[in-house]
Amino acid sequence: MKDLSYDTIAFVYLTKANDEKNRCLLTNQSLIIISKGKTHIIGLEKIRSAQFSDKIFLLPIVLGGAFGPFFFIALFNHSIHPAISLSGFLISVLAFYLGIAGKRTFRIETENDVREIFLHSISPNLKEFVSFLNDIISGNEKETVLTFYLPLDNDRFKELKNTGILELNQSGEECLTTKEFQKKKQESYDGEMHFLSINYKLPTIQIKFERDQTGKLRPRAFGTLSIENDLINSQL
Repeated sequence: MKDLSYDTIAFVYLTKANDEKNRCLLTNQSLIIISKGKTHIIGLEKIRSAQFSDKIFLLPIVLGGAFGPFFFIALFNHSIHPAISLSGFLISVLAFYLGIAGKRTFRIETENDVREIFLHSISPNLKEFVSFLNDIISGNEKETVLTFYLPLDNDRFKELKNTGILELNQSGEECLTTKEFQKKKQESYDGEMHFLSINYKLPTIQIKFERDQTGKLRPRAFGTLSIENDLINSQL
């Protein structure tokens, strides 16, 4: 199978750890779903939401509801052998219960389609992945490549403008998602902060996702800012 992890931002296993046939990967342009060994690739700009849901099964409900009373009556009027009536009744009750109980699903809604993946359970890592995915897609609805915002104070912003280059910290610098940036724009910084939009097209910048002190995945930028790049130069 083709290696899909070369530009992976985040990934999670759908069933159990190290199950390579059931996992989700998030790249800078798409969500890759591998379910039972089959790969589906969805562009991020097409995703409307990702969520968990409970899906009931109508056929077991209908069959259990229809045959359950029949076998229950047969059990008392002896129209069918008691062992068969009892077994049929119990199977009908079980089918009805399984239909009502349903199954948890990972549901991805796109502009034209809905994909559902049945799950035995929902791990904390999968919950965090879905929450992270929703934060990303809600802020980048019109973007084909994930965009983030790097905060710079006045001194560093002037250094970039005057020298044309700015080295980022070796440990990386935390960025804002588009959703977070839109919220920050409403706050007043009195001109003390500047936010440069950056993405994976910048040749001298690498964006990685690392867990912060709370365990939440956060985007961090590594490398060098250069005004030779048209994307950066247009913002100065």
